[in-house]
Amino acid sequence: MKIIIKVTTKISSLNTWFEFFPPKGGKKQWKEKNSALEFAKKVLSPEFENDIKDHILKPLSNDANSNFRIIKAMPECITKIDEFKGGQRNHDLALIAKNDNNEKIAICFEAKVQESFGSKVEKQWKVGCKENSNIHDRIKGIWKSISNSDWNDSTLDLIKGIKYQILTGIIGTIKYAEKEGIHKCVFCVYQLFEPADDKYISKHEQEIKDLMEILMIEPQNDFLGLIKSNNIECYIKFLTREIEIL
Repeated sequence: MKIIIKVTTKISSLNTWFEFFPPKGGKKQWKEKNSALEFAKKVLSPEFENDIKDHILKPLSNDANSNFRIIKAMPECITKIDEFKGGQRNHDLALIAKNDNNEKIAICFEAKVQESFGSKVEKQWKVGCKENSNIHDRIKGIWKSISNSDWNDSTLDLIKGIKYQILTGIIGTIKYAEKEGIHKCVFCVYQLFEPADDKYISKHEQEIKDLMEILMIEPQNDFLGLIKSNNIECYIKFLTREIEIL
């Protein structure tokens, strides 16, 4: 089954995807071997929905035999992560799926090809030293939410090497699920690669594992970990798929 993205119109081609949901960099990012275009290709392929069902939805369901269907799909979905100015998380794609038992699961995707996770927490913290910046309070809030522990004098040293985008990806997924009234969600890093250039797979996966190790969270059921924040369960998934050259 081919997933249809429903907004003001049905997005079922790359042209209409770019028209309604262009990446921040516009045409500069809409090119071969860039995550914006390559991920859109995957999402619009006939195999995508069943792939997500088999590798994310069914393993998390209370009933493995239940039939999931995607009821909402929003590319470039923006979620506010805190009350401070700015503080928005841009998901490459946010999905909501529901099964026959009315169980709902939200999935927020961060697509990568060769792109990095950006700066580390240490660098972001330095940016936050500017006058009237909310970055320090934002980092503290994210940490409290995902670790269920308060910030102390040693916390920055503990997480300074973690990529900041991973933290915002997780909290953004949790906030998206919270906004939608869903108690189970998945932050999925969707790593696309060429067979001749798969060096980013181990690098990006390890950067996520580094955070899981700090949180003392063990992998489970093909997921890198489970983070509980209030009454929301957020599973961490790392999927790798080959780029399709048209």
